Amino acid sequence: MSGAAELKAVRALFEPGLSGLVVAPMSRSIHIRHIISTLAVLLISACSGGLISSGSTPPIPSDTSEVPTAIHSTPYSTVIYKPAQTDTPFPFCPTQRTDSISVVNLTYYHNVNPGQSLGVWEAIDLLQQALNEHHPQWADFTWLDSDGELHSLAEYVWDVSHAQFINVNPKVLLVTSGVHFDWEVPADEDLRDSIGSVGVQLNDHYRDYFQNEDRQSEYSEVEDAANYALYAFFNYDRGSLQLWCETYIRLFDESPLIIPAYDR
Repeated sequence: MSGAAELKAVRALFEPGLSGLVVAPMSRSIHIRHIISTLAVLLISACSGGLISSGSTPPIPSDTSEVPTAIHSTPYSTVIYKPAQTDTPFPFCPTQRTDSISVVNLTYYHNVNPGQSLGVWEAIDLLQQALNEHHPQWADFTWLDSDGELHSLAEYVWDVSHAQFINVNPKVLLVTSGVHFDWEVPADEDLRDSIGSVGVQLNDHYRDYFQNEDRQSEYSEVEDAANYALYAFFNYDRGSLQLWCETYIRLFDESPLIIPAYDR
């Protein structure tokens, strides 16, 4: 079956109404420790014979607690996971600094359900949120199915990544396609077909390396078949791999070399 025919054979999109993440509304609690702290200051001052004057205010510890914020994106009303900010930097993209080629975790490269522990639609919203924040032209791309229902590009990327002739993490597929097309919508081809073609090429390169010992010897600097697939797709250009890695981190606030906590 040809690549074009295989793309048309991708199974139907997931039906709406899959289980979602329910988050109860949160309310701010009264910090009793602040009151106790204030009373303690007053008591100590009184015992030392120096009551606080009416014109001064006792110090109150600042509230450093963080209230999680639910992030919503249209057209869904689901709540999605947002990685917590951290002062610890992500591993740098090593393609320009080392002899080896390693920008993606092999296991995670094949995870076609990243974030599914949060719920299927929440996982799709991870893709949609990344597009909303960084590439609105792709975020606004929609299409109608045969029943006249409107769908997002994020839904298509999630679904097509599961195809047997692609079988790649939808995050990897999205970033690879975006870097390849410079986040422009092709004028002469349906964007969905363009992304599907990228997935097929990645799979072809992966199999070429995995099944060919001569290829493995020729590119011994490559960590594994997943990294070779990306390297070959970008015409063996380290600079493109560097851009790919940096783009992935920018979109998802996580390193492609490390499996996120919600997928472990």
